[in-house]
Amino acid sequence: MRRKLEESDEFVQTQTLQIAAAGKKANPLVEVFRHPKNAIMGILIGLPQSIAGYVILTYGLGFMVTNKHLPAWMGFAGTMMVGLLQIFVAPLWGHISDRIGRRTVYIIGCLGFAAMVYPAFALFTTGNMWLIWLGQILGFVVFGVAMQATLSTMLVEMFDAEARTTGVNIGYQFSNTLGGGFAPLICAALVAAAGGAFWPVVVYSAVIAIVGVIATLVASIRPDVEGAGRLHELAATRAR
Repeated sequence: MRRKLEESDEFVQTQTLQIAAAGKKANPLVEVFRHPKNAIMGILIGLPQSIAGYVILTYGLGFMVTNKHLPAWMGFAGTMMVGLLQIFVAPLWGHISDRIGRRTVYIIGCLGFAAMVYPAFALFTTGNMWLIWLGQILGFVVFGVAMQATLSTMLVEMFDAEARTTGVNIGYQFSNTLGGGFAPLICAALVAAAGGAFWPVVVYSAVIAIVGVIATLVASIRPDVEGAGRLHELAATRAR
């Protein structure tokens, strides 16, 4: 299926201009770091989205089992429920972002996630199955999915065609490695240091969310309108 897909008109036109001006295609990695701000912002923007699931669903399950001695199946069942709800919630947030903008929806997701971490873990400590499931839904589905639904598209709008896939993957993969990859370990260490209290997880999540909000505000994002143009001058045609 991928072999038969056509490239976008913008990509084809950009590549044609590069070859006509310089005799060869540009190196996407070089083009990304020719204007490094968005590459760095992409990593920081992705951090809240990357930790949301790992804090609420992955570490949350470990917290329930280790600290509250609850059966693991209770958290796993809630995780399956969360997965089903994502099918409906993600398109809804995508639709909203088409109307009010990716940047706005992502910031709403960051702040909402930060606000829901405390209620989610408070519900986890009740030991009540229904309240635990409610905590997983509040903690991740409502606002965590808002970030998931818009991040990839927003990253695409942060890079010009000649470096777009490279730029998106730098932001997405580095943020998931540095954020989500270490989030459960960081949460476990913070809770252990606090004697089993979960408030450090709330603070940690809030800090990461604020970093994401600031990066989202600072990043250069091309408006999602027809004829929006480029973010930067095409390097291969600069001398013409």
